[in-house]
Amino acid sequence: MPDVRSLIETARSKGVTLLLVEDRVRVQLPPASHEDARELIEELRKYRAEVKSILEEDDPILAGDQWYPHFRDFHHKVIFETPDFDYGELRKQNPDLFRQIKAKENEIDALGSARLSQVMAVMREWRTLTVHAYFEQRQSDKK
Repeated sequence: MPDVRSLIETARSKGVTLLLVEDRVRVQLPPASHEDARELIEELRKYRAEVKSILEEDDPILAGDQWYPHFRDFHHKVIFETPDFDYGELRKQNPDLFRQIKAKENEIDALGSARLSQVMAVMREWRTLTVHAYFEQRQSDKK
C-alpha cells in the first residue's frame, strides 16, 4: 500500500485541492490539469477512508471556547477597519445586505463545536459582507 500522505502531498503539488466538506472528500482539479493529476485522484479514490482520516487530522473540530475568542478579536479588528460603518443606516439603505450580515452573525453564534475550516469560512463570509456594506455606505455618503 502506498503512503497516502505522500499521494496527497503529490496531488497538492500538482495543484489539486482536497477538502473535507460535510464529512465528504471533495476534489478540485486545477484549470489546466495534467493526466498525472487525474491518475493521482484515481489512486486516492482507492484509499478514500484514509484520505478522509488525514484531512480530518488537518482540519480539527474546535469547541466554541477555542475559536470564539479569536473571532471576537477578528470582529474588533474589522470594526477598527470600518470606523464609520453604521448598521442603522445600512438597515435603511440596504435591508437585504443588513439581513445577510445579521444572518451570518447568527450562524457564527450558533456554530458551537465546528471544523476549523468551517469557522474560518463563516468568519470570512461575515467580513466580506461587512466590508462590502462599509464601502457601499461610503459610496452613498459621497453622493
